[in-house]
Amino acid sequence: MNSFLKYFLATLILFLCPILVFAKIDVSISETDITFSKEAPTVGETIKIYARVFNTGDTDVVAFVDFLNNGKEMALPQQISIRPNTYDDVFVDWKVTAGINNISAKIVGINPTDENVKNNVSEKKELVISTPVSVQQTKSTEEPAKPTLSPTVTDIPSTSNSSFLPADIQQGLDNFAESNPIKNGIKTINQNITDQAKKWFHLDLVKPIDSSKLTSNFSGALKDINNYIYAGLGVVFLTVLYLFWRGFKGRDEES
Repeated sequence: MNSFLKYFLATLILFLCPILVFAKIDVSISETDITFSKEAPTVGETIKIYARVFNTGDTDVVAFVDFLNNGKEMALPQQISIRPNTYDDVFVDWKVTAGINNISAKIVGINPTDENVKNNVSEKKELVISTPVSVQQTKSTEEPAKPTLSPTVTDIPSTSNSSFLPADIQQGLDNFAESNPIKNGIKTINQNITDQAKKWFHLDLVKPIDSSKLTSNFSGALKDINNYIYAGLGVVFLTVLYLFWRGFKGRDEES
């Protein structure tokens, strides 16, 4: 019995060894696995870039997908979890830039370790985005906008009186403008208001001051004042003499 168990266990191990030894771990991506949400995007437009990763092995795999544009990362690596013989999709947003864009995707951080790393990077998918024609013309011919000028003299019809109207009508309009009753009435009202204001505030009495006359008048006034002073002093002096005379005369009469 013991020998039978030994043979049975040995046979079982021989059958299991190939399975343990030849377990396959392989994830892959190719150029056709990279697609866009829009096949003909324009500059400045935001689109999605998709990547599909296949697990051709017989083991569950966890990994990350790194999107590149001209060799530079476009976003953080996107995580994937794939069962055997299935696939997983991931995507990133991309704002389209002008020029040649070599888009690629790379599988990184594979767990368990991939046995075939040759198919872990997609072939570069070249996407050429041209600058719109309107933008190119704007850049090449960009000049400050010129203001629209009024018609020149050559654009104005030539007439004998430099007017678009016939001569007789133009003459009538000129005569009406010259003898316009409304215009004359307004002018008369303004003149009346001005005259009344002068009368109220005596503006017509205000005259410029003549400095020469002012000086002569002042000198004359000073002379008159001096004469009055001299006359007053004379009166005072005569009064004093008179009082002295009266005093002496009264003493004589008493004696």
